[in-house]
Amino acid sequence: SISLSAGTEVSIRTQRYGENIKFTLPTLNPPDSIAVDTGIRVGDSVRISWSAVTGADSIQVFFKLNDKDPHIKNLPPNANQYYVPSSYVSDTGTAFLMVSALKYLKIEDALPPSTMLLIKSKAYPLPIRVR
Repeated sequence: SISLSAGTEVSIRTQRYGENIKFTLPTLNPPDSIAVDTGIRVGDSVRISWSAVTGADSIQVFFKLNDKDPHIKNLPPNANQYYVPSSYVSDTGTAFLMVSALKYLKIEDALPPSTMLLIKSKAYPLPIRVR
């Protein structure tokens, strides 16, 4: 993955078809006003809510507790709340939560099969204490 700002012009040369594809990255802001339950204990589900995101095709929630596998959930673009299942809150420690906006960018001038890129907004990890 590469971090680039909105408005950046990108040029890609494909090996298979020998084509040059150019496009400009769209603006995609992350959700703001993210709220998380407090006083979380082992076995609780975790309620997360956020403000709506304009222009997103999907919202992605990432939750990782200690060295456990992360829980990643893609939601509809109009979603503004999600509960991390209690099965992922299985130990005490610090969990990290990120909520990102996703946008699918179809490259119109690419040869078939059409090329699509996944653009992900910035996300700032929020630490959550599980007791």
